[in-house]
Amino acid sequence: MDSVKATQWQIGYMQYHQGDQDVCQEYLKFIEKIIAQVSRYQIPVISLDKETPREAVCQVFENVNQGGVSSYFNPMRLLMLQTRRSAAYKGVMALIMKNHSRDFISGQEMDIALYKASGIDIHHIFPKAYCMSKGYDNIKWDSIINKTPISYSTNREIGGVAPSIYLSRIEKKKVEQGDLRDFLASHWIDMDDCMTDDFEQFIAHRAGKILDAIAIATGKPISGRDSEEVIKTFGVNI
Repeated sequence: MDSVKATQWQIGYMQYHQGDQDVCQEYLKFIEKIIAQVSRYQIPVISLDKETPREAVCQVFENVNQGGVSSYFNPMRLLMLQTRRSAAYKGVMALIMKNHSRDFISGQEMDIALYKASGIDIHHIFPKAYCMSKGYDNIKWDSIINKTPISYSTNREIGGVAPSIYLSRIEKKKVEQGDLRDFLASHWIDMDDCMTDDFEQFIAHRAGKILDAIAIATGKPISGRDSEEVIKTFGVNI
């Protein structure tokens, strides 16, 4: 129904009920709570190929079950993705693996098959113990922005020290610095941020790269990346 016909229908509805105030109030509530909400959503169009992660498709259906697929992805939502129970969390992890992310030490690709076989751990890039010792905000360090899939053995070897320390240890294991930089980049991790232990800069940089990947995957630009709330939280546009 176009806007002109909708307006005509509304006028006719009011006239039919002879301007009854109670009916009018209920109708306005209906417009506000139902019609206005529905108008903000669109039916998703999904292009599937053999490499489309199941988790990404699950994310679409989770959104549909919650009332629709919004054309707007709030960048601040990344901070809310903290557990594997969320389909959105799994969807981002699937995007990281689809980017051919590789283990920090072995260089093995972290693919979906290995993930399902429980050969992959979810690693805090700035380790939990280190972040807690520094008093960093847990909503940042425990979000998906600071997490990535690596092998179980590598995660155990890294431990809870600063990134600069564990990356130096990895280099001593005869992993060339150029290779290590490439391994990290495959996870959208800036090696320089980690070698300088610059937590805030790392968070801002990786959040931006994750949003870029989501925009490419959904085919929609993500607005609000320079909002007042984003700048206040991340210190910069992401």
